Amino acid sequence: SPAANVDEFLTVCRKKTFAHGEGLLGRVWAAGEPTWAPDVTRDENFHREQAAAECGLHGAVAFPIICGRQILGVIEFFSHHIEQPDKQFLAMMTSIGSQIGQFIEKKRVEEGLRLFRALIDRTMDVIEVIDPETGRFIDVNETACAVHGYSREEYLSLRVPDIDPSTGSIPWEELIEGRKQIGSQTFESEHRRKDGSTFPVEASLNFIRL
Repeated sequence: SPAANVDEFLTVCRKKTFAHGEGLLGRVWAAGEPTWAPDVTRDENFHREQAAAECGLHGAVAFPIICGRQILGVIEFFSHHIEQPDKQFLAMMTSIGSQIGQFIEKKRVEEGLRLFRALIDRTMDVIEVIDPETGRFIDVNETACAVHGYSREEYLSLRVPDIDPSTGSIPWEELIEGRKQIGSQTFESEHRRKDGSTFPVEASLNFIRL
């Protein structure tokens, strides 16, 4: 509540750090599960009980922010009343924690992709990311588009043979089955532009298993 006078408690919280398993936050961090404290002023492993009592705080619930098996953080809520555990509420908080974790991970991936895009678009080399199972382009940089005369949208609708008719020399099946990995191995080939003209290239193929 905006009317709650908990400034002193907030000050204590912001100065406090918790080891793994220490305090309400540390316990949730260690267990990876939500924890309900009916009255934190009587919880010897809360480590902020005096500040909570001075602000009239009693009940508390904390739940982890989880993405996969990684705990990204812990969120805690407090009440001025002594509150008994509510299993349905804990289940809801667990679900919310998982959803927040997925949202954070999505933002991390988006930021990583933006960085990846900025890096590959500033190199003078042609960079193509290919799905070996379909032969389709997953991603290409601006240099690839300029050299071949395609927009990025057009490029991503193509398969490797549309650009390099000699792809029969690439051991796709062996790559997919994991029998052979090509690491920075170069080979000569010939690429075709959008206007039909061709030009020689020296390509380097790297296999990345995701």
